[in-house]
Amino acid sequence: MKRVAVIPVYNPEPGLKALCEGLLDAGFETVVVDDGSILDRGRFDELPSAVRILKHEENRGKGRAIKTALANIDGDVVVFCDGDGQHAIDDIIKVTERAEATDKVTLGVRDFFASGVPFRSRLGNIWTNGVMFLVTGFKTSDTQTGLRAIPKRLWKYFVDLEGERFEYEVKLFPLLKGLGETFEEVVIKTIYLEQNRTSHFRPLVDSWKVQKALFKGVKFKSALVTGGAGFIGSHLCRRLLDRGMKVVAVDNLYTGSVDNVKDLLNNPRFKLIKADVTKHVFLPFEKFDEIYNLACPASPVHYQARPLFTTMTSIKGILLCLERAKRDGAKLLHASTSEIYGDPLVHPQEEHYWGNVNTIGIRSCYDEGKRVGETLCHDYVREYDVDVRVVRIFNTYGPNMHPADGRVVSNFIVQALEGKELTIYGDGSQTRSFQYVDDLIDAWMKYMALDKAAVRKFAAEHKQDLPVINTGNPGEFTVKELAEKVIAALGGTIKYEPLPGDDPKKRKPDITLAKELLGWEPKITLDEGLKSTIEYFKKRCAK
Repeated sequence: MKRVAVIPVYNPEPGLKALCEGLLDAGFETVVVDDGSILDRGRFDELPSAVRILKHEENRGKGRAIKTALANIDGDVVVFCDGDGQHAIDDIIKVTERAEATDKVTLGVRDFFASGVPFRSRLGNIWTNGVMFLVTGFKTSDTQTGLRAIPKRLWKYFVDLEGERFEYEVKLFPLLKGLGETFEEVVIKTIYLEQNRTSHFRPLVDSWKVQKALFKGVKFKSALVTGGAGFIGSHLCRRLLDRGMKVVAVDNLYTGSVDNVKDLLNNPRFKLIKADVTKHVFLPFEKFDEIYNLACPASPVHYQARPLFTTMTSIKGILLCLERAKRDGAKLLHASTSEIYGDPLVHPQEEHYWGNVNTIGIRSCYDEGKRVGETLCHDYVREYDVDVRVVRIFNTYGPNMHPADGRVVSNFIVQALEGKELTIYGDGSQTRSFQYVDDLIDAWMKYMALDKAAVRKFAAEHKQDLPVINTGNPGEFTVKELAEKVIAALGGTIKYEPLPGDDPKKRKPDITLAKELLGWEPKITLDEGLKSTIEYFKKRCAK
């Protein structure tokens, strides 16, 4: 594993050179963060040439030095230590090794009752350590200067954290506790140099500021996801959690599954509410920052089995989200569908095309429900100025698809795994564009990262009354070509059945607007996506 040692430096520290030499000898990439306030800058000239020096804004605090360092280094684990010679190399190695072994933040806890510790340091830290333990459950009081090792998986949270100087520093531990992280603690010795004999005494009033800030904790942005235990919803929930958000997922589990989010249930920032959006849903009173409406069965097998339920889910689900977005001032992303284009007479389909839809066909419960959903979004924008963004999803596939959802990708894979013939409806010449789920979520994250003014300006420039973009992969394949790819991977043969009513002959998105607005286009090829999807279904079918 690659180890990086970071040393924030703010004052003339005579032990810096020896510390850097010891870290380099121990195999650490060594980085010094300089805020420009050093009085004796000549000391940097004495450092070994292998030491990397980073600079950040003057006097921003040692907590901010963590942010600066993590945004500019690469490795597997980083350890932060003082540059004044108070941390022994052996202790730095010990803390780093514990972090590597446990994959947790590891804190070096000083033994202030050891011999040689100045009385003033003992007195100050009896107070700070005691209150810190009561508030957080861990012993260290060094919110600024403590020896700590941080695994790479957590670096992004430190980089994204905002705060000025002291405010930033005291947010570090509450942030990790809010993420559900536990801490490792390693007892270390402290070397007290003569010139630093009082350096660990922090005035009690400053100490109290630290503890008071810890009581407040860190506020995480909050997201509501309807359909959060479904195929796409479960991927979305993971991505939002990875961004450091709190997530409330609502799902009636008609097509979704607890198994899709089972690994998230112990995350303190995730909550699954089993509820039906067509009925009254008791949502948390907290204010949501972002809302994603995915509630609705999306496969022909499921929505044709319950057509009235499907239509009402589309209508009531978006109304629930629109009302909540209006109340909370939240951004709302509505997951619409390429099905609103029906059996298109325009190819490829772009957002201004109104579609060719049968209002009373076997697929109408889904198609028309989604069209009404867009109508309601438009009316809430016009009457209440709600911040709505609409995405029209084209054929999407990937892990967590329901094996019996009747969609062509899952159908072919499951049939091949079960040794059955692959069923093609019609002659297989009808075309589809297959988008891997990760590409879809990438587009959504970029869309929701934009502010309201930018989205509205773009929509107005393109003569849209409602901000709408297609999200799909413009690569076009016949259904027969897809079947042949699955057969090449798993074996099998093809059988042909009559084409169902209202089945589109062609489907391909025009993603010009998504490219222009988001700088986005799909990256994952059909062959790459099929490989991981097949692996998922192999494991699922084996159960």
